[in-house]
Amino acid sequence: VDMEFLGITGVEDKLQEGVPSAIYKLRTAGIKVWMLTGDKYSTAIQIGKSCHLLSHEGSLHTIHNAPESEMVDEMVEIDKIVDPKTGTHSIIVEGPTLAKILAKTDMKELFRDMAMRCHTVICCRVTPQQKADVVELVKNTGKVTLAIGDGGNDVSMIQSANVGVGIQGREGLQASRASDFSIGSM
Repeated sequence: VDMEFLGITGVEDKLQEGVPSAIYKLRTAGIKVWMLTGDKYSTAIQIGKSCHLLSHEGSLHTIHNAPESEMVDEMVEIDKIVDPKTGTHSIIVEGPTLAKILAKTDMKELFRDMAMRCHTVICCRVTPQQKADVVELVKNTGKVTLAIGDGGNDVSMIQSANVGVGIQGREGLQASRASDFSIGSM
């Protein structure tokens, strides 16, 4: 009340040039790309769209933080409609929900099996340890995993993967030093 509007500020963290085309090429080669990020839900979705991880015509399913039985029911329902041949189903899960899933073997296996068949998997608001746990979850299926990160919060994930790539840049050198391969930011 009785306030005068003075201005507004916006901050944009743009993707590096070439990221969307690199992701497209990986997918064309049959490589699945999962995004594990500490970013909040809405930011993760926007990044997913801008780098073409999320298809505009595809279905995005959110696994909601709920009591265990409801989460299992929700994952079973999503699992029933996911068709890996169409490549249009994507799932997103936030860190607190992921923590519940990873804590129970049956939920973890259901999540893993469903996620492996999805076009895209985005885990947002996740901790560094959760990033590593998700990489281990996939790696334990016998798949070869590659993790790419640019900050200290990516070190455990990079070290958990079969191949770790650290990007040197604004976030410092921690990821780069912990990785099998190091590249500079463009």
